[in-house]
Amino acid sequence: MTRSPSEFAAALRAARKARGLSEMEAARNSFLSDNQIRGLETDDRSSFYTPYYAEKAATAYADYLGVPLSLAGAPPYTAQAATPAPTEQPAPPSLPPPPAATAADLEPLRKYLPAALLVLAVGLLGALYWLGGWDSQEPPPPTRAAALPAKPALPPAAPVAPAPAAATPAAADAPSAEPPPVDAAVDAPEEDKSLRFFLVVTAPARVEVTDSTGQKLLSGIQGVDLVGRRVYGTPPFQLETDNAESIAVYYLGNRIRPEEQRGGHQTAAFGAR
Repeated sequence: MTRSPSEFAAALRAARKARGLSEMEAARNSFLSDNQIRGLETDDRSSFYTPYYAEKAATAYADYLGVPLSLAGAPPYTAQAATPAPTEQPAPPSLPPPPAATAADLEPLRKYLPAALLVLAVGLLGALYWLGGWDSQEPPPPTRAAALPAKPALPPAAPVAPAPAAATPAAADAPSAEPPPVDAAVDAPEEDKSLRFFLVVTAPARVEVTDSTGQKLLSGIQGVDLVGRRVYGTPPFQLETDNAESIAVYYLGNRIRPEEQRGGHQTAAFGAR
């Protein structure tokens, strides 16, 4: 046998229809589900977790529709009104503090350190260049180049009175008026700066350089050399690298920037004569 709704449940249903609201609209406005609205209007509490929540929902729904709780005595859930609310669960234990920073946290710093050093080195080279410390608009020569012997300066020409023939020593014993000999292999490129270029390496990179005679001036992986090195050859030069960001090439004061080519390699030709 189907049980008829109580007077309170019937009053809720009548008040909703008097306002022209559907079950869905009443549910949306009172923050309940349509099943819960249907249960309140038919005395069906199966849509609620506990009688306590059913009591709270009935009170809120009656207040929304303007139905007095004293109608027909009281809501059918009064007997459960004193049901205590669920006790609060104890707070979870606090989490342990995060671990201290390890070497892995410094990995990004190691990754970008070579590029930062390159920028710093290029900035220092440019500053020294603008101060006028080098000729021919070349970048500052690397520190290693300072170890090369400097060209001795020729003594100034001065008139010399002819000596008597008798006082002239033998050719073998005559003191040489020429400057001391220098290493031709080291000194010759100084006379023509077009025969050299500077290479600065901030991270290991493969660099291949060939001059006009077909000679390979550089080949293979080049190690880090932040102070730079001089490379001699017969221009024009052909350069190829797999990491243009890790090298800096200067020729007659100009930075040579390899262009991207197919295959992931960057090439550049410079020093045309």
